[in-house]
Amino acid sequence: MSAFLAISAVAFATSAVPPRWAQGVRDRDPATELSKADRKWLEVCRETPPKQRAFPVLEQVEWTESADGRPFPRLPSDGNLPEGHIAFTFDDGPDRRATPHIRSILAYCGIRAHFFIVGRRFDEPQGAYATEEILGERDDGHVLGSHSYAHPSFAKQTIRPHLQERELDRGMARLLDISDVPLLIEGRENPPALLFRLPYGDGVYDSNLLALIWGRGLRRLVHVHWNLTSGDTEDIEPKRPGFQGRDAARILKRVWRSLNFSRRDGETLGHGILAMHDTNYRTGLMLPRLINSLVTAGYTFATFDAPPPARAPIDAASAVERRHPEGWAPPAEPVANSVP
Repeated sequence: MSAFLAISAVAFATSAVPPRWAQGVRDRDPATELSKADRKWLEVCRETPPKQRAFPVLEQVEWTESADGRPFPRLPSDGNLPEGHIAFTFDDGPDRRATPHIRSILAYCGIRAHFFIVGRRFDEPQGAYATEEILGERDDGHVLGSHSYAHPSFAKQTIRPHLQERELDRGMARLLDISDVPLLIEGRENPPALLFRLPYGDGVYDSNLLALIWGRGLRRLVHVHWNLTSGDTEDIEPKRPGFQGRDAARILKRVWRSLNFSRRDGETLGHGILAMHDTNYRTGLMLPRLINSLVTAGYTFATFDAPPPARAPIDAASAVERRHPEGWAPPAEPVANSVP
C-alpha cells in the first residue's frame, strides 16, 4: 500500500494529468467512496437530514480588554452555542490517510465543518497535494481557519512576542493565498474577521496574546478554542516508543463523555466546539458512528462563518477531492455499538 501511495504521489506531482483516483471533483458520489459500514451508520442522514445553523462569529464573541488595555473579541470555549448545537473542527491536516475519508463522510451527510490549516504544509514536498485538498474543502463549503504557519507553542517560554506575530502573519498569508479571501477584503476599511486556533491551545488564557491575535490592520483573527475533546492525539501507552493512538471506540467514548459534561443545568443535550484532527485515520473510523448518534439525538451542526471562503471556479481535472485509490476502503476497526 505504501509503495502504491508513493508511486501515485510522484505521478501526481510530475504529470499534468492527475491519476484517475484524483479526478472528478464535483461529479463524484461520496457514497461510492465509503465502506459499507460507513454507509450503514450514515443512512440516518438520508432518513433525517442533519440540522445545521451558521453563526456569524462576531455575534458570538464577548468583547473584553487585555491586561495592557487593548480591546479584543473573546469567543468562549463553547462558542456561546445553545443546547444541542455542536461545531466540528479539524486541526493539522490535510493528511492522505485521514482527510479524504473525513471529507467524504461529511459530504455524504452535507455537514459543514471547520478545518484549521498549518501554513507550512503548502511549502512542504506534498504542498501541491495540500493545496488541492484545501481547495476541495473550500469548495465543499467548509470554513477554513489558520493554525499558524509552523505549529509552534505560543507559550511565553517557547516563542518570543515578535515571533508570535510572525507566525500569525505567515499562517494567515498562506491561508489567504489558497482560499482567495483577499478578493473579499480588498479595499475594505473594516475587513471581515477570520478564524484562528492556537497550536495545542497554549496561551488561551493570555489576554495579551489574544489581543495580539485579533491584531491590527487587515489581520482580524478570532481565536477558536474548544470545550469538547476527542483525545484523538493522545497515546494509549505514552511510555511505549512511537504513537499508537486511541482506537475509534475510545475516541467515541471520550467525545460523548465531553458532551455529557457540557450540559448546563436543566439541559438534556450537550453543546460546544469539538476538537478533532484530520491527521488521524481513526478519527474517520469513529466519525460515522458519532454523526449517527448526534443526528438521532437531535443535535444541530453549527458553524462560525467569518466569512464563507470565496468559491472561485475550480478545474475538475486538476482538483483532488475525496481522493482515494480505486477500491480503497478505510482500515477495519470495530467501534462500540453503544453510546456511553
